Amino acid sequence: LQERLAGIYEKAGKKDEAKKVWQAFVAQSKDPGISSRYAEALYRLGDVNAALAEFKKAEETDTMSGGVNFALRRGQILLDTGKKDEAKAIFEKIAATAKEDWWKNEAKRKITEIENIGKTPKIEPMAGAAASPAPVAIAQPTPAAMAQPVAEVKQIAVEAKETVRK
Repeated sequence: LQERLAGIYEKAGKKDEAKKVWQAFVAQSKDPGISSRYAEALYRLGDVNAALAEFKKAEETDTMSGGVNFALRRGQILLDTGKKDEAKAIFEKIAATAKEDWWKNEAKRKITEIENIGKTPKIEPMAGAAASPAPVAIAQPTPAAMAQPVAEVKQIAVEAKETVRK
């Protein structure tokens, strides 16, 4: 109920009221999932630093997965806000310490994504393919060729009007 009320305030543009409801809700719970939902709301409301702090809190209190999913989200927010070195450090820690291969692979994928920022991908021609294709001329319709479909559409419109009149 509180989460829903916070969402209503958020949609109404009442950021302070939404934050107050979320804060009361989070204070009643030690569930890292609730903290992460609050963090997402903070991020949507534009409070990036508070969102990062709340994700860190969720990460530290998560006993199920060791906080890896919250760390990944924190890294993504850092990346989205241009803090790629901080994001990369988080992803490198996950890649080195996560227990599940999925988490490790996701972190490695993010590291590669960061390393490729600003690089132009190199495109190699296929084996046996010409270095560059020959230009293709595209025929432009003549005014006479374009007039025929226009005349047909006009005739259909006339017939439709006559059908409606009957």
